[in-house]
Amino acid sequence: MNETYETIRINRDVMNYLRNHARAFEDKEPNDVLIRELGISGINNKLPFVEVERTKSGIVDVEKYIEKLCLLKLPDALPDALQQILQVIYLVRLGEDRDKAAKIVAQYRNITYSAVADKYARQLNITTDQFDDLLRGPENELREILVQKFSYYKNDIENFFNSISDGLKVN
Repeated sequence: MNETYETIRINRDVMNYLRNHARAFEDKEPNDVLIRELGISGINNKLPFVEVERTKSGIVDVEKYIEKLCLLKLPDALPDALQQILQVIYLVRLGEDRDKAAKIVAQYRNITYSAVADKYARQLNITTDQFDDLLRGPENELREILVQKFSYYKNDIENFFNSISDGLKVN
């Protein structure tokens, strides 16, 4: 049975409420938070991610990506560098290319694109081409590099990769 989704408009206060009540590695969509917060039962709240929509001209709906980043809910204790890298990986797994993903993360964090690019290149001691190869290659290689660089956060890195492997479609 195919589920259908409706589009609703919500203000920033409602979106902030959803962000604040989202559970890390559990809630994948604002819909999941609403189902739990409203106490709605008897419906399937474990549906796969909705594919990111593009306009007819092929332009990415950045606002949808921003909402997905808000619901990602990485632990606050993670260093900004690691959070930014994981957010780029997350958006790439949703089907966006690395360059566009970095721009979206920069917009979301209100920082420059180069600040984000610095995290997955210079701070990992690799080139952007090498990072692209890691994104296209076996997941465990990228995971190992992140664990080497951020060893104190190994469990968080493992949880992140496990959650995106379980809950995301990769184009």
